[in-house]
Amino acid sequence: MNRHDLKSMSAELPWSVDEFVAFNRVQAATHMVEFWAQEQRLKQLNEYCDKAVAEIRDLSPIPIGSSLVPL
Repeated sequence: MNRHDLKSMSAELPWSVDEFVAFNRVQAATHMVEFWAQEQRLKQLNEYCDKAVAEIRDLSPIPIGSSLVPL
């Protein structure tokens, strides 16, 4: 097989070069959509955590970050 000759490569592969390229484009697009969805879920989780921390700080009788031991 000549690595630079696409026709000889495609004769030894189970797919034609065009099918291989099309498949890889579909795979790349699928991964991008999955990544975007995961990114959105992480953004929502971060927003939820920020709100939860803000509520805990608001309800705390002792200011967060202050020392309990008098100096």
